[in-house]
Amino acid sequence: GLTAVGPGARVAAGAVVRGSVLGAAAEVGEAAEIAEALVGEGVSVGRGARLLPGSIVGDGAVIAADAVVEGGEPV
Repeated sequence: GLTAVGPGARVAAGAVVRGSVLGAAAEVGEAAEIAEALVGEGVSVGRGARLLPGSIVGDGAVIAADAVVEGGEPV
C-alpha cells in the first residue's frame, strides 16, 4: 500500500516505512521498520524499533530503541 508522511515528519537513514501513515512531526530513527501501521503526530520511534502490521501509535508516544510493537491494541 501507499505511505503517507505528514508535514515535518522525519525518517532517518536506513529506516523502512511501507504502507503506513506517519503523522506530522513524527520521527523515525535509524534502522527502524514500520509496516502497515498508523503513527500519530509527534511520535518518536527509536533506532531499530519495529512496528508490525496493524500497529497504532497515539500522538506524542515514544517507542524505545529496538522495541517491537505488535498490531492490535493502540499504544
